[in-house]
Amino acid sequence: MLSRYVLRNIAMANHLSRMSRSFSASTVALDKCYELRTYAVLPGAFPEYVSLTKEMMHLRIAHSKLIGYWLADLGALNQAVHIWEYDNFTHRKKVRANLASDQNWLDSYASKMTKMLAYQDNSTMKQMPWSSIESQPRKEAGIYELKEMIMKPVGPHVWGDVMQRSVLTQAAAHEKRNYGKLMGAWMGDFGKSSSFYQLWNFESLDHRIAQKAEIESLPEVRETGAAVEKFMTEHVTSKALLPMPFSPLQ
Repeated sequence: MLSRYVLRNIAMANHLSRMSRSFSASTVALDKCYELRTYAVLPGAFPEYVSLTKEMMHLRIAHSKLIGYWLADLGALNQAVHIWEYDNFTHRKKVRANLASDQNWLDSYASKMTKMLAYQDNSTMKQMPWSSIESQPRKEAGIYELKEMIMKPVGPHVWGDVMQRSVLTQAAAHEKRNYGKLMGAWMGDFGKSSSFYQLWNFESLDHRIAQKAEIESLPEVRETGAAVEKFMTEHVTSKALLPMPFSPLQ
């Protein structure tokens, strides 16, 4: 007679296997480059920044693929967070060169926008091989959470398997209950090279808080999460994000 513990682990392993196959069936382009940009806007200029960006961002989107563009609601103030996709670093270099010679972009947006910023930050990321980048959120007009975990500098070849199990266990628990949705997972490359990023979508902040507490109380989530902790530093950040109207992810 198998114990409940063994049966639960068998069921979870089967569920994770199905999720992994689902991710594999999705488009997972491991050679692509993803750039995470964070702009800290001067507080007094924030309304103008938002208005100008809504009006002119189509000029930037014409040059390369935008994954999502958000304004921070919690976890940061007066910040814009955006993720861009490139075929590779050569493609990114070409796009940046084209932007630098696009006079309409420079005059209508870039030259005005940069004066509104306190600072700019960027990092490149590599998509995790077991995670697809979803195009359909759980709930449009909901909220997004960008979670950053800084790992010990040993590399994903050491902690990758336990991270995969931990994140997919959480994603499976959310999926089963129709709660939040994992939208993508990346490893930092240039910039914050030891960072691991997760992007989640929830119906609302209140739903996220209640659902997070329930999911994190599950034995399988606690078990897989504990396996990840030994590879983590104490630095974990989370931002609640609201999508801009032009963002592909709504």
